[in-house]
Amino acid sequence: MGGTITTLGALLLQQERYDGSQLAALRITPELLNALLQRLSALGDEKRAQMPLLVRRHDVILQGGLILSWFMENLSIKALTPTDRGGMEGFAGWLFEKGIV
Repeated sequence: MGGTITTLGALLLQQERYDGSQLAALRITPELLNALLQRLSALGDEKRAQMPLLVRRHDVILQGGLILSWFMENLSIKALTPTDRGGMEGFAGWLFEKGIV
């Protein structure tokens, strides 16, 4: 799922080659995400497969995006910032921010 989120973020940033350093400036809202998913769906799988960022994800990017959209809607997530850091690193940062560690 994490690779899907960073890939969607890179697509929203209109990257042709993935550059994780730019992700910190991005806030993915449900509206941005759903508009992107509609555009990707309209392309069809064959055209998605030709996109450099989707060569290996063209067949799963929509499903992953829909899962993310569902979570954002059902958990009332107004925006998120993708990162290419690992989940454990993110969890450790959250613990630190909450003063737990």
